[in-house]
Amino acid sequence: MTEINFTNAKLIQETPQMLISFWAPWCSACAWQNQLLQKLEPEIGDLIFASIDVNDNRYLAQQFSVTRVPELLLLKKGEVIKRINTVINQVQLLNEIKKSLL
Repeated sequence: MTEINFTNAKLIQETPQMLISFWAPWCSACAWQNQLLQKLEPEIGDLIFASIDVNDNRYLAQQFSVTRVPELLLLKKGEVIKRINTVINQVQLLNEIKKSLL
């Protein structure tokens, strides 16, 4: 999973399809969600998985109107096409990704 921060935030606009996990170190649900994403990442070759620590990157959280964690954003060419602000399992997440990117 690619870590996004101030120095490489341009990747968000440059990447054709990206799933961003907004998380915080103190959030146990975020840790579980990120483990799921790491397992899922090899299964979806044309989607870049990224993570943003909201504690260190508050400006990015504000830019995407993220007010709680964990939150997943599915982006296409830098535009949010799906927002998932609840913890979901692998099957549900795969279905959401496939439905949103078709």
